[in-house]
Amino acid sequence: MDKAQYQILAQEWLQTNASLPHFMIRTGGTTGMPTLQWGYMPPYAPPAAPSPGEALRPLYLKAGDGRQGTVPHFPRDVGALIAPLRDEDGYRIMIEILKTKYNFAGYEDQFSRVSIPLPAAKKLVHYILVNNIELHGSGLKEVHTNSSFVTQSWRNKIESVLNAKLIDHYGFTEIQNARAHECPYCGYYHFPDTIYPEVVDARDRLLTAPHANGRLLVTRLLKEHDHAMPALRFDSGDVVQIGAYCEMAGECGFKPWGKVDHSIVIDGTGGGSLYPVRYGDIQEALDHHPLVGRIDNTRHSLVTPTEGDAFPKWRLASQGDCRARLEVEMLFDPRLFVEAWRAFEAQLRLALARSNREYQHAIDTAGFHLEIAGLPPGSLKDRDVMKS
Repeated sequence: MDKAQYQILAQEWLQTNASLPHFMIRTGGTTGMPTLQWGYMPPYAPPAAPSPGEALRPLYLKAGDGRQGTVPHFPRDVGALIAPLRDEDGYRIMIEILKTKYNFAGYEDQFSRVSIPLPAAKKLVHYILVNNIELHGSGLKEVHTNSSFVTQSWRNKIESVLNAKLIDHYGFTEIQNARAHECPYCGYYHFPDTIYPEVVDARDRLLTAPHANGRLLVTRLLKEHDHAMPALRFDSGDVVQIGAYCEMAGECGFKPWGKVDHSIVIDGTGGGSLYPVRYGDIQEALDHHPLVGRIDNTRHSLVTPTEGDAFPKWRLASQGDCRARLEVEMLFDPRLFVEAWRAFEAQLRLALARSNREYQHAIDTAGFHLEIAGLPPGSLKDRDVMKS
């Protein structure tokens, strides 16, 4: 069938199924090239026409970073368009989709929600800024990211550039339905009722006090007919902070702060555990600092020349029960610009204390000492820096 015949059949299909968004964009196998797919994925039937007075259905744009040549595909999702983000063409297509107005019966005339992995969202923002792209006329309202940790500086940048509210989601592939959603009321994350979360200290003792730091354990609750399924208590390996009681959710939520292996845990007074330095504390302080070095290996996606917008170069290591060393690669040699380094170190210590109440508590009660070393450019190899 040649292209002209294909277009005729596509138009005939559109006339029959006018109530549906009439195309999807997918990656073409391992090449990652965008391909246009007309029609609706069988065997799923078209949705019923909206009743009089019913609110317009939102249009969702689902995006993947496409590093492996594929993106998530959701054939059950009505009004969903899947855009591959493997290279510059993918990001260009995505921006065009966001700025375009459509005429799908029963739907909003523009895409109002985007579901995108956090690394892809960062690259999208980077692409928009370096190409001086204006998003005026976009109907975007919400950007749904999924990540292990999103810093406030990146949250602010994504929201300001895309002019939309960022709502983060936390989960892991080991338990597919264990997806915690960021609560708009308390700002912490909540799992659905089918998931039972627990926060424990380094000795696996249960923690419940608001603002306590601990390791997140997750159990999938069995359904009525799951007799043959084992009940597994999964150790996420993530440090989380317990939130205050949320009236909306009816529970205390949690907030992820990075991996335990990328953080420092010590024994505090009374036999408890303290997390004086979490991965997220350092990332929050360094994420957009103009004097901090960045990793410089070429991206797989070919969208930006470096991964510098994502990962500052730093390394954290324990040096005993109550000692740790934080190494930060700078864009200058601290041995030559001593006063600039001293000012930077003081600001970093202040930021760590503001971010985590256990930092100063560990110093005052357990004698914790954090050595901060500034390194000249090129000191840390990309494979050695902390990335999460």
